[in-house]
Order: sequence, then structure tokens, then C-alpha cells
Amino acid sequence: MPLRTPLRSSLPSPLRSLLLSLTLIVIVALPASAVELVHYGYSGHGDRWREYVAQKAEEFETLHPDVTIQILEESAYVDGYLVMSAGDLAPDISEFNARDGGQLQAQGLFLDLNPYLERMFDTDVFLPISLRAFTWSDGSVWGFPVDSGPNVTLFNRDLFEQYGLASPDEHPDQWTWKYASEVAQVLTRDVNGDGEFDQWGIADTARLWAQSTTVRQAGGWLFDRAVNPTESRFNSPEVLRGLEFLVDLNERGVVAPSASFVAGQVGFNVTASPGAIPNWFGTNRAEDPWDWGMALPLQGPANRGTLIFTDGFQISRESEHPELAMEWILFLMGTVDASDEFVRLTGRISANRNSLPVLGETLGLTNQMLDVISETMIDPESYPNYTGAGVNEIRGLYRSQINSRVFQGGESPRNVLLDLHQQVAAILEQARAE
Repeated sequence: MPLRTPLRSSLPSPLRSLLLSLTLIVIVALPASAVELVHYGYSGHGDRWREYVAQKAEEFETLHPDVTIQILEESAYVDGYLVMSAGDLAPDISEFNARDGGQLQAQGLFLDLNPYLERMFDTDVFLPISLRAFTWSDGSVWGFPVDSGPNVTLFNRDLFEQYGLASPDEHPDQWTWKYASEVAQVLTRDVNGDGEFDQWGIADTARLWAQSTTVRQAGGWLFDRAVNPTESRFNSPEVLRGLEFLVDLNERGVVAPSASFVAGQVGFNVTASPGAIPNWFGTNRAEDPWDWGMALPLQGPANRGTLIFTDGFQISRESEHPELAMEWILFLMGTVDASDEFVRLTGRISANRNSLPVLGETLGLTNQMLDVISETMIDPESYPNYTGAGVNEIRGLYRSQINSRVFQGGESPRNVLLDLHQQVAAILEQARAE
């Protein structure tokens, strides 16, 4: 029987490493079938994703009696993969998102899927941004796109109506930085009269900066390119403009410090994906109901570009069965029926554009909401996560420096960005040298 028991990484790191090694030994020692594929699952994808993969594995094995799909599960996902690769036990298939997997692709650990896709799959069904997220700087495709999460606007319709504000879904042309800033000021209030704000305009600008969305909307980039970058753009006027917009919001106190958007205390959130809807507006909404809406990302000085977060499947360069591994991936997500099944079970947005109607049925979305998702996903100014050698180190550096020195310390955004530019350039240069 296939090994379905997941390896939980909530254990201490040394013990987790030992258990991972022992699990792999058990796998190797299992009675050999004609072919065995090891599918390395990420526990962070959630129970429904895991349920989908497990169900499909059983179906695949029924259709292919000589094949066994061995499913592992780990939450310390990058580290676990590196441990397995170092021990010459790299799994056949993995489930990396474009951000985290890119640091491994920079080491050449994944197979180029182009030859397989050309023979076995029509990539025109993919939402363009999803495929771009897994296309390396040399043109190789290192991941098969599974799902995509665009950061759209979710807003509290009740609060907008209460204060006579034009809603961003009904007046999309007005949904700009300027108007959002004015709305945030109107909605930030001391509702209970205790002298402290208990209602705010906007949620989560720290995450907004970390994702660099305002930089994109100002017409800029943090680097010369999103995938496998080689140069810093932290010294550009567009990066400064994107940061200054957020500094202004924070200085005026209109940003929620910790209050939950779901609790109805915040006017709008621009860093949420529609994938949050089942959690945010499920049982929570029944406890404290309020009406919500979905709208396009904010219009900045240059565009409405926003982050599109993408997950995918990869095949290891060390796999002894790449053709079969690709067949397994296509069984998981290579048909509209499979994609629709995935959406119905997980509530996620499939990278297959043909499954968008099923998303609406599954989440109870209106046609207007589906139009928002579709328009955001095909917007040429939207962008995938930055990824490549050194990028994760840089991401942690700029997040901590901007938060501690600018938002908390009050330093000049221009000076901090110039300082970061020098540090980022050095990290990229070192990454290229390695």
C-alpha cells in the first residue's frame, strides 16, 4: 500500500531531520513495484489540497497498477527538499510556489518542462501570469502552474455605505491611491468614544510593502526583472514613490495596527486573494455578519499592477522517471475536468483559465467578482513574486529595514532606500559569483 502518513515538521528540527531520513529509508525498503514516484507535498497548502492529491494518487494507481505514488508531507519545505537532494534522494515531484522554488531553480535542481509541454499539453489554457511565474530567465519552464492568487481589493460595503462613500466595485475609475487615502481618513474613527481609534481605513500595509505592490503601481520594480534578477532598482524614483505613499498612510494613523478585517473594523484590504474568501466569509461571517465586496486593485500613478501568487508542480532533474512524473502531473491538473475538481475541493483559483466559472459556483461569487479576478489576472502590469538567487535574503532585509527604520524609526525613506540599494547590489553580486 502507498505510504500516506505525512511527516509533520512541527517537531524539533533535529528530530524532524532524523524522521525524514528514516521515512525515506522506509520508502526505499518498501516492496518494489515496477515504478515508484515520490511526491513531496507541502503541508502549508492545507488539508483540502492534500486530500485532492491523495484522492488522485489512488485513482492514478488504479489506472496504472504497476505504479506507486509515495506521498511525503513537510512544512519546512525548502530545507526538507535540500536535505533530500543532498542525500541523493530528491523526490520526483514537488509542490513549490514560484517564490520559494526559485531559489532552488537558481541551483538547477528542477527539470525544464518545455520539451514535455510541447508534446503533451497546450499551455494556451494557462493564465499568462501563471506560466510567466515559472519561466526562468533562460526561457526554461521549471514548474507546471497549479493555482494563482491575485491580490485584489476586498472591502466592507457596510462601512462605505454608512459614510456615503463611493464603493470601489461600482466606481472602479475612482479607486485610486488618492481616493483610497481619502476614504481611509474618513473611515478611521473612535467609534466607542474612549479616545482611541477602534475603526480604521486600510489593513496590512506592512504586507503591502513587503509585496512591493505600490512600487509596481508607481511604475517601478525592485529589480531589473522579477525572475532571477541581477540588478537593484531600490534607488529608483518609482520605488521611493511607492514607499512614500505607505509612509503617508501610516503617519496619518489610518492603517489598522492589528484589528481583523474579518471583524468588520477595517474599511478595505488590498493584499488579499480571493482564496481568503472561504475562511474570511464562512463561519466568521455568520458570527458577526457584514456585507463585503470585491474590486480591482488600486490605480496608482502608473497602473493597477498587483502581485499574483502562484503554486506549481516541479520534476526533479534527478528523477529517473520524468516522463511518468509528467504524466502524473497532467493527471492531477492537465485537464479541465481535473482542474474543475481541484477548484471545487480547494476553493482555489486554478491556473487553467477554463475553470474560472467553477470558481464562481464554488465560492458563490457574482459575475462582477469573476470579472475582477479575470481582469486582474490578465493585466500586463501585474507581476509574479520576485524569485532567484539571493532574493529571499533581500526580501527579509528590506522588510525588516523598512519596518524598523522607516515605519517605526521615522528615518528618511530616500536615505534608507539608498542604503538598501548598496546592500542589495552586493547580495546580488555575491549570488551571481556563487
